Amino acid sequence: MTTIDPRLVFLARAAARLILVEVEEISPDDALSGMACPTCGASPCVNPSFCAACRKADGRRRERNVVPAIRPTPSRLLKKLGR
Repeated sequence: MTTIDPRLVFLARAAARLILVEVEEISPDDALSGMACPTCGASPCVNPSFCAACRKADGRRRERNVVPAIRPTPSRLLKKLGR
């Protein structure tokens, strides 16, 4: 029985998808979807539910880290600074 190297399978799939992108049959985004998990990088993803939970948590973290609107400097501080 012949063993197929999964790395070669991945490269063959990537090459086929590249050709489809080049002839404008699919978009680059569509070509990349399903190639490897965007979270863990495995192909296929070893634990899809864990990676989905990680992506969800990362999204919540990004939402919390939004930079607040710039507020004007209070006039009392400007007076202390001599401006």
